[in-house]
Amino acid sequence: MFQRLCQKRQSENDFVKPEGILIWMLTKVSKNTFRFLVGVLEMNYDFNPYAKRSKYGNKKTIINGVRYDSQKEANRAFELAMLQKAGVIKNLERQKRFEIVPKTKDERAVFYQADFVYQEVESGKLICEDVKSPATRKDKTYIIKRKLFKYNYPEYEFRES
Repeated sequence: MFQRLCQKRQSENDFVKPEGILIWMLTKVSKNTFRFLVGVLEMNYDFNPYAKRSKYGNKKTIINGVRYDSQKEANRAFELAMLQKAGVIKNLERQKRFEIVPKTKDERAVFYQADFVYQEVESGKLICEDVKSPATRKDKTYIIKRKLFKYNYPEYEFRES
């Protein structure tokens, strides 16, 4: 489509440069199309025009084909991957589920899903890390799940970043 638009505009001697065409396109598109184009240019934005804004304003991010719930989580994943390559941590896992309340006859089990779980090489400690914004840390459901996790899995050191 972009090449077709370039050819069309070149024949009319108007907006010959690609930058001019892009500016022309951005003045003619809707808000959703604009968001899509910006996302394509950044290559880390998953566009869905019907998606609602997230509760805490985070934007899902895709890096190397892996989807992260926020840009902050994607940045932390990159840092942990570098630490693993450097040999500081090992056994890095993403989105690991822990059962915090077992299934009963009448109720389903309750799970806590950690953003990252890894082991420090030097100390041998098992670390469960969750990337949260200050607003999310105040969420009552999260607080209860965090406390249940700490109670059921004392061998893990829980960290929030």
